[in-house]
Order: sequence, then structure tokens, then C-alpha cells
Amino acid sequence: MDDSKKRGKRRNKRKFRINGPSASSSDSEEPAPPQSVKTKAGADSPDSPHQAFQHQHDDESSPEPVLSQHTVAVERNAEEAFERFYLKQATTEFADDLDKLRSAGDFRGEKSVGIIVEALKQGVACFAKEERMRVGGAALSQVR
Repeated sequence: MDDSKKRGKRRNKRKFRINGPSASSSDSEEPAPPQSVKTKAGADSPDSPHQAFQHQHDDESSPEPVLSQHTVAVERNAEEAFERFYLKQATTEFADDLDKLRSAGDFRGEKSVGIIVEALKQGVACFAKEERMRVGGAALSQVR
């Protein structure tokens, strides 16, 4: 059987499944439009999934928190204070190892120092935001 006959049979089978046994299998007739059933809740229900998604989000009672510029500035200052505190503690803790790195033959001055500082800064990410805010806030209050 050639491909065009196979496609024709497949199309007819699909038509039969979609339109049911009462529908004609000829290609000249257009299929009847699907009938929609409306219920009492149909008036309240959205017409499309997109509207359903928006309707669902409109019903939520918890609005997203809006951070003021002051709050953002305070958080940024606390983050920076924590980073300074962390770097100070890390350099104190790893002082002997840092001295060994500085005296190594492949130490390249400022370039190597920058790499070491960036590597130490990556340790900040190990702490949760709440911890960073708490410690950074405490460090800021000691400075004032």
C-alpha cells in the first residue's frame, strides 16, 4: 500500500474518532463545530487557561512584599558589613596559610592578591541571608 492511501485511511480513522460514527467520512464535508455545554458555573468560569491563571492569582490575598529604598539600603549595608567581618575573620584564621602563599615562587603580587580575596569572598555564600543580616547588623551597630 502506498503512502497516500495510508494517510487517507489514517485521516478517516481520526475523523471517525473525533466526529463519531454518525459523521460522514467524505473529505468534501466539513466537520460540525463542537458543541459546548454551559452550566451555572460557566458564567463565572474563565474562557481560557490564561484567564484562569490570572483569575487564580487575583484571588490570592497575600500581596508580594514591597521593599522600601530604606530597607534595601539597610540590607545592602548589612551585607557589606558581613562581608568585611567575614574577610577579616578569614584572614586572621588563615594568616599562616596566606603567608605561605605570599612567599611562594609563583605569587604575582596584586593579581594573586585579587584572586585570593575573590576566593575568600566566595565563602560568604555559605551563610544564609538571615545569618548575614544578623551578623552584619551587629557589626554595624558596634561601629556606630
